[in-house]
Amino acid sequence: MAAAPAATALPFDLEPGDPPNPSGPFPKPFTTAQKPERFTSDGPRRGFFNADGSPLAAGGVVRQKPDITAADGVSTSVAGFSPFFGTSAAAPHAAAIAALVLSGNPGASTADVREAFNATALDLTPAGVDARTGAGVLRADRVLAFTGATPQPLVVAGEPTLTPVTGDGDAFLEPGETATAHLPAVNQGDGTATGVSVRLTSADPLATVTPRTRAYGSIAAGTSKSKDFTVKLAASYPLGKPLALSATVTFAGVLSPQTTTVHLGTGEPAATPTTFAYTGPALPIPDNDPAGASVTLPVSGIGYANQLTFSIDGTTCTTDVGSTTVGIDHSYVSDLVGTLSSPGGQTASLFVRIGLTANNMCQVVFDDAAAKPISFATSADAPFTGSWRPNDPLAPLAQSPVDGNWTFTVADVAALDTGSIRAVSLHVRGFVH
Repeated sequence: MAAAPAATALPFDLEPGDPPNPSGPFPKPFTTAQKPERFTSDGPRRGFFNADGSPLAAGGVVRQKPDITAADGVSTSVAGFSPFFGTSAAAPHAAAIAALVLSGNPGASTADVREAFNATALDLTPAGVDARTGAGVLRADRVLAFTGATPQPLVVAGEPTLTPVTGDGDAFLEPGETATAHLPAVNQGDGTATGVSVRLTSADPLATVTPRTRAYGSIAAGTSKSKDFTVKLAASYPLGKPLALSATVTFAGVLSPQTTTVHLGTGEPAATPTTFAYTGPALPIPDNDPAGASVTLPVSGIGYANQLTFSIDGTTCTTDVGSTTVGIDHSYVSDLVGTLSSPGGQTASLFVRIGLTANNMCQVVFDDAAAKPISFATSADAPFTGSWRPNDPLAPLAQSPVDGNWTFTVADVAALDTGSIRAVSLHVRGFVH
């Protein structure tokens, strides 16, 4: 895959004295006057192995490369990659155009996509298929016009909302109560969906859903429509256990049916969480050892949890090496990987080698609802005080009862720097009734 800039030029020279980098046409489309990036690999290339790893005949085979050109210098949602330059950006850009082709032609083969690419690419200098830009630069509008893409509906079930109709009059579905579940069907495709129906079932013998199927009629692209189902819990249904429901959506189109699992919360959450803190001595983290150091946090009296957060505590926050007042003291936090494990064996990665050259972690709260992901943390954030979204969500760890021994493990996966686990806590919000 060759690359051509979508908008601004690469903002630095690869070597001193290089000629200016080319720029792109955005917001206008590519034209045949576009120049490729100067760093794009040229061709041809000689291959010595088949795709399965077996060797080709002596001398291998010479292949025309590159195949085609796509945009780089593009905007992405990933920190540090906006704009994103290189053939590593051009390749997924071409893949996205292929995905558009397939979404409008679900039966298309790889050969069909390749034919469409080659037939519609804008030929760049030099003329014809060449060793610099291949067949030319891709434009999604030309490819889709060539393939005659047909808008397709794609309807999936959304997350339901509840209106309790029997029980103690509060807003929560509790054991022994009946509620109305408002279930949306969402058309994520680009064509109108007709003949939409949803079948909603529960595999839990302590929960019943009626009726099993509702007709939704037609749903325009990009819109949703909701219908009501009745959900009843037996009096012996476990307090706080999330109710998993299988929702199968059928509609006219090649992408039907679509089956997803949706969840209903049950029980009234407690007003405040219960804290389970590590109270043992400082635990050294072995250097350059993937096994790491682990502390145990026993949890009891909760059952199912409505919310989990985890904190790395401390009394006085500092980045001083060897501090005894922080939750984790370590002279190079970027060496560390922190993992939380539930009694049922589920795990969540809290942080993975964050902070570059930073020291220590203190009064850090890992919360699924936090605005900032911990993966975006830099050295300037040390010792990382405040709320952060963990690397993996904590919510899946609360899908089973949470009573039992939880384990927090910190592994140092690089040499030289050392530290200790000093103060950490698990905060669990259970249910009252």
